Amino acid sequence: FMQASLAPSTLFGDLPVLKLTYTLQIEGDGSLPDFLGSAWRGLVGWALKRLLCPYEKFKNCSEGCLLQPHCPYYLLFENKSQIPGVFDAPRGYIIYPQPGLKKGNCDVNITLFGDYSKFATVINKAIYQGQGAGIGKDRMPYILVDAVEKTPVDIKPLSIHKNQPVHCKGPFPLKTWLEPTKNNGKLYFITPMRLKKKGHYQREMDWSFFLSTIVRRLESLNCLFNQGQLLGKEKWNNISLFFEKNSSSSVDVKWVDLERFSNRQKRKIPMGGLVGEAFEQSSNPIILEWLETASLIHAGKGASMGWGRIETA
Repeated sequence: FMQASLAPSTLFGDLPVLKLTYTLQIEGDGSLPDFLGSAWRGLVGWALKRLLCPYEKFKNCSEGCLLQPHCPYYLLFENKSQIPGVFDAPRGYIIYPQPGLKKGNCDVNITLFGDYSKFATVINKAIYQGQGAGIGKDRMPYILVDAVEKTPVDIKPLSIHKNQPVHCKGPFPLKTWLEPTKNNGKLYFITPMRLKKKGHYQREMDWSFFLSTIVRRLESLNCLFNQGQLLGKEKWNNISLFFEKNSSSSVDVKWVDLERFSNRQKRKIPMGGLVGEAFEQSSNPIILEWLETASLIHAGKGASMGWGRIETA
């Protein structure tokens, strides 16, 4: 088989990707955790439900609301995959806030995949609406300073007015976002990466498994949000064999224990994972393209709230 046929730009290159960045000024005297992804995800969900739900007491979505097939809140936060073979399905978005900032300006990056790019306007309104609610357990207020659409070639300012739709240039196909020639194989795991294998979270890096999870995640995103098809056994065997023969890495990662409080479940949820860095010693351009893809789509559990953030160098 031809190696190029196993590249993400070949297998999933047409998957639409829309990237938005909101610059927010956080104020107040409270405290914020280093990783705010779950807090921003909760705020966007809360704001969407109050913006969109026609029921006075915000009916429980699990009760079979007739509006579910068309409700942005339900589709973004509650909907489950009905596609056979796609288990533990990923969400069609990533909310990744810049980690480590306690006050001042903070960037919140939102990535939408496939037909979920149509939700850009309601997400824009939710973030605008959330200014009054505040962020974190201390409900620290914030001001929406700016919003931009990131593109493969330039940056275009977006309207931040709550009553105006977002007019984007994108989404753009996945293949236009990939620039593996700028990637020398160095990876930084910025937020905890939670890789689960045979029911257990991996506390040490399994490089081959890591690469396979990137393929599986991208396959699922393409199926769920771009009407794509599963790869099938033959392609999976070819990809596994390719990774086995063409990748070699040195890894320096460690497990960090973290937890978050879920307002919906009313309990603390473990969110620990692997952080650190790795170096892919192979210069194979297809391997480097998969690493570039990993930086775009995140990896592991909790990716929708910014976990598994990977940056290349």
